[in-house]
Parts: sequence; C-alpha cells; structure tokens
Amino acid sequence: MKLSDFDYDLPKELIAQYPLKIRDACRLLVVDRAGGTIEHLLFRDIVNYFRKGDLLVLNDTRVRTCRLRGRRKTGGKVEVFLLRRKHGLCFDVMLKPGRIRIGEQISFNDPNILGQLTGPDEVTFQAASADAVYAQGEIPLPPYIKRPSDESDLEYYQTVYAVS
Repeated sequence: MKLSDFDYDLPKELIAQYPLKIRDACRLLVVDRAGGTIEHLLFRDIVNYFRKGDLLVLNDTRVRTCRLRGRRKTGGKVEVFLLRRKHGLCFDVMLKPGRIRIGEQISFNDPNILGQLTGPDEVTFQAASADAVYAQGEIPLPPYIKRPSDESDLEYYQTVYAVS
C-alpha cells in the first residue's frame, strides 16, 4: 500500500471554512459494505446505526490555544505547536521550520514570554505560568481551513464532550 492510494480530489467549495452552529446537523456518510451502498445523512441519524453490544468511544480532549507564532533572533518566523506539557514550562513541540538549533531563543508578542529550544522537539519557556504561554497561542485550525483563526473558533472547534 502506498500513501498515494489515499489521494483524491476534494473540491474546495465542499470544504467548510466554519463549522455548523447546529452541531448535529453536520454530514454523515454511511457506507454499507455488505450491500455496497452509500448514504448521505446528518450526524443526528447516527443513533439509527447502533446495535446492542456496540461500543461508542467519545473524544473528550479539550482543544487549547496551542499554536504559537514567534520570531527567531534573525527575525525569521517560527511556529511552535505545543503537543504536551512535560513539566513546569517545558513542552514537547513541533516546530515550523524544523531547522532551529538547540539553545536558540524564540520571542513572542508578549515581551514577558520567551521560549528556548532545549531539545530536538522541546521548548522551555520563561513565563509567569503555563496559562500565560497558552494565552500567546491560537486554535490550531486544520491545514485545509484557509482563513486565520478567530475568537469563535475556541468554542466552535471544541468537542461537546470536552472535559476541563
């Protein structure tokens, strides 16, 4: 199997740039493998497909403002995507671009927050708190969303099952 086996054309006009306000009104594609049929329904119809003994797994992960945009000392832009808080103000991260040297510092809009690459995929911050670090971030919209994030995204991209 090749990665290219999963390539397909998706018309841009079919990619929602904002989520629906009525969440259970989003689309649901039902594929009946035995019958070879495809149905286009609404998510609220999913209850019609549960059978006794089925297991429903819910994602209760809270979306955080974990995409930070900063600058290197050279003036170059850098994106710091916070993956996991390790301890204190040290985070596992993904960096864009990935060619940043260990020890290099990253500045952000708030002059009281500074990041330093302390490992290949690790940034340690100088900040008042982890909340202050997250306050510099934005919601990480998927790459197919071709617009900047705004305040409404924190609510709209939050799963209704998220825990605090």
